Amino acid sequence: MLTRKGQDLLAVGALVVMLAVASTVALLRIDVSQRPVDLTFNPSPLGYTYSLVLFIVPGVVFCVWLGRRPRTAAQRRACGLTLLLLIPLGFILDVFFGRTFLRFPNREATVGLLLPAYDLHTGWRGLWGSGWAPFVPVEEFAFYALGFLAMLLAYIWGDEILFRASKVDDRQRTPRVFRGWKATLLFWLAVGAVLFGLAWLIRRAVPSQSAAAFPGYFLFLLSASLVPSLFCSRVAFQFINWRALATSWLWVLAISQFWEASLGVPYGWWAYVPDQMMGLFLKPLCDLPIEAALVWTLGSWTTVILYETLLTALYAGRHGWRLFGVVSAAEAELARVKHTHVQAGRQG
Repeated sequence: MLTRKGQDLLAVGALVVMLAVASTVALLRIDVSQRPVDLTFNPSPLGYTYSLVLFIVPGVVFCVWLGRRPRTAAQRRACGLTLLLLIPLGFILDVFFGRTFLRFPNREATVGLLLPAYDLHTGWRGLWGSGWAPFVPVEEFAFYALGFLAMLLAYIWGDEILFRASKVDDRQRTPRVFRGWKATLLFWLAVGAVLFGLAWLIRRAVPSQSAAAFPGYFLFLLSASLVPSLFCSRVAFQFINWRALATSWLWVLAISQFWEASLGVPYGWWAYVPDQMMGLFLKPLCDLPIEAALVWTLGSWTTVILYETLLTALYAGRHGWRLFGVVSAAEAELARVKHTHVQAGRQG
């Protein structure tokens, strides 16, 4: 019989499947793609810059709301460490893969400050000078930094305010598949192989602009999520508030899809290189690639498991480099942390 948290996890999975199936059926009879607006007459001056408020305002509100509640030093530290580890992922995407995956056709929508990005086609030699050129608008870096901040704060808000009693369950145990490194490694490698295999088959089945089409963007997103999952899933699984995760994910997904589908892509603030995408494009949304939704889905998962793992380490009294040793902590140590949450009224 499923525990309460097991039922919550099942509900989250059902929600994901329902949205995916319903969206797919709704798109089946759409044969003509919508078109981006004409950029000739500068249709959105500084539009990208001003649109950052979509994450700034909620971020400020969440910070104020959460700041008014008593929070432990461990929670504040876990939040800071999570952002310190995750925000560079967005920067790496822009700096090292931006010229491969992305385009920024409407420079008038930004303040005009372009930061250097590396061209993978120049090879190793390009790293020392010739492969770098101004390419990425500074707004793009703010976009990823604010995105991770919003995802994390939305989860913490749901975890501590909306669903405070859904944090832990005494009956919840580490799944058998996560109880050893070998089993965990095999599980996530299998998941990654299946997902990338599907992406590869889709890419080969969809006509491309060149013979070099490859789902590179999806591979980057998948790798950036699987590696933290390999190390964090065993610990985080017992402490994730699945209801808060679902709330955070749906909230971020709604904002991001409005941002990308209604603003970013149609007005040329950014665009995707088709041959680096999986090959599934949403025609009613100006051919927005499916990766534009997956980045926030995978990002939400990665953010939450990393935060919960670091928070568990801090509650267990670990410091310095010992923080990361929590990934191999004994079940008794995790049980003590769970008991701390129970004493704080975090069990329903």
